[in-house]
Amino acid sequence: MYPLPDQMPPWGVSTVPNPITGLVANPMGQVEIDEVIEAFAAAARRCQQGGIDGVEIHAAHSYLIMQFLSPLVNHRTDQYGGPLENRMRFLRQVLEAIRQVVSDDYPVGIRVGASTAEGGIGEIELAQVIQILEADGLLDFVDVSWTDYYEFKFVAAMDQPMGYQLPHASKLTAAATKVPRMVIGRFRTLDEVELVLRDGIADMVHMTRAHIADPDIVRKTRAGHPERVRACIGCNQACWHGTNTGWPLACTINPVTGLEGTLNEDLIAPSDRPGHVLVVGGGPAGMEAARISRLRGHRVTLVEAGSDLGGSWRWRSVLRACTRSATSLSGSSRRFTGWAWRCERAPISMSMTRWQNTLTMWSLRLERFRAETAFSMNIRMRRWTAMTSHT
Repeated sequence: MYPLPDQMPPWGVSTVPNPITGLVANPMGQVEIDEVIEAFAAAARRCQQGGIDGVEIHAAHSYLIMQFLSPLVNHRTDQYGGPLENRMRFLRQVLEAIRQVVSDDYPVGIRVGASTAEGGIGEIELAQVIQILEADGLLDFVDVSWTDYYEFKFVAAMDQPMGYQLPHASKLTAAATKVPRMVIGRFRTLDEVELVLRDGIADMVHMTRAHIADPDIVRKTRAGHPERVRACIGCNQACWHGTNTGWPLACTINPVTGLEGTLNEDLIAPSDRPGHVLVVGGGPAGMEAARISRLRGHRVTLVEAGSDLGGSWRWRSVLRACTRSATSLSGSSRRFTGWAWRCERAPISMSMTRWQNTLTMWSLRLERFRAETAFSMNIRMRRWTAMTSHT
């Protein structure tokens, strides 16, 4: 899939170019296959010894096991190629090897996802794989995703609706009748998840990016305040793209992500000299500055030139929702960060006025531009400083 450190060709199933990098893999022989199977088993054993609650074997998204499963990539003529029974042999051997080194009650499952590429493995064959492995007692759960690197949609951006994978994933979850089933698909709130569970499509739902955006999503919802949740906006900028380009994990709407040890709200202490803080501009940076200042015990006045909070983000949320219903439109603009909710309900004095007698419109726009620019660059600059300080 990826070039090795020594620049040698990576191992793969057949000499089929990678759809992203164009690299052509070196087809694995039996020695290499046995080595990888043993490595899977050793990794699973270490996970149990280290206290990990279970392991999931990644058989989706164009990675090695899916390459064996897919007739688009698997052109082998040995016992690992041809009919489905042969193409799933590698996955079966991996699971059997893991079962031999972990306890009988240790959860072992797989992640699978159908390809949308012509000639790739689809829902029908993957459903057969699930049924066969489940009947053989090799699965404790099934985790269903969708697409691969031939059509990258398994980490959805904001252009995809909630549950966009369900029409495809449901065909695979229906094949599993004895083990728990998981799905994924840009779920942002517990209310959205509840719809999936209520319909019986799955038994568990992934909410990875939702928890990056707001780790307290469950606590806030259970407390009866789901409107306080900072819902993920699906921009993928600081989480997916950031980590894939060498940056530490971060989040566009949660500046504390990755810096919980120093910036967590639980660490905010009251100021020794509480004063009166004036914040000019009600964009994301201004609202966050007002909120943190109030948590530190200051008296805060937030001044916004327009009639609504949100700055440029408010207009972005409106534009993104133009193709949706009126209900979605209002919900999207209302939930753009959660800062507006906090500012409107916190003891912060807000003035929605142009302050023409004190500040000119130009100065207001300039200050807002500076604040929002500082906010958008804040995370990356802090990480760059931290990285360079150790070199």
